[in-house]
Amino acid sequence: FHPQHCSAMSFFDAGSATRSRLSKWWVFAAALGDVLGSSQETGPQQRVTVSGQSAGGSMAIQHLFAFSASVDGAAIAAGAPYGCGAQVRKRCYYGNVNVQEAIKYARWRESSGKIDGLRNLASTPIVLFNGNNDYEVYTKCMRETNQQLNAFVDHSHIYANFETNAAHVWSLDHGQCSCGKCGWYGASLECCDVNNCNFDLSGTMLRQFYGSQSIT
Repeated sequence: FHPQHCSAMSFFDAGSATRSRLSKWWVFAAALGDVLGSSQETGPQQRVTVSGQSAGGSMAIQHLFAFSASVDGAAIAAGAPYGCGAQVRKRCYYGNVNVQEAIKYARWRESSGKIDGLRNLASTPIVLFNGNNDYEVYTKCMRETNQQLNAFVDHSHIYANFETNAAHVWSLDHGQCSCGKCGWYGASLECCDVNNCNFDLSGTMLRQFYGSQSIT
């Protein structure tokens, strides 16, 4: 097969907040272009997966639900449940999402023909991540994302890690950025992209999507 992976990551750029926002949208646009462009290619069957952190995490779950017939895996780090924006907006960051309403919203979108059939999600591999020092998107919100996904995805296909002390970042298993650094904005601008929490989020994602042979 010819795997294609779409990834978007929201990050804080120490140089310029404006550049950070532009970079975020550039990554999103490039990722979306990969997905749309893949439909024009010929040859072996394409495999499309999607992942993201923060705003990218919410993008990933939106894409997962909307295009579930063509998504073979999704990794969501510090995102929010599908349809969360239809509720009180701050719950998308801090939790207390009405999970049953979010499930009903997804089913309503399906019945309206707005998204692909939810049955496509049943065997889709999912990776969920959020750290306990994330004060931008609380782990409570990601646990609610997990609850929503469990209504559609077989539990055995969901891998969730909410146990590290990571900040609002992508987790690595190496490097000098200690786990939890940059937990509070304003305290330091270092290590606000990644933390070494002894957890290889990217590797876990690839193993879930493509099997253990994808990592050597």
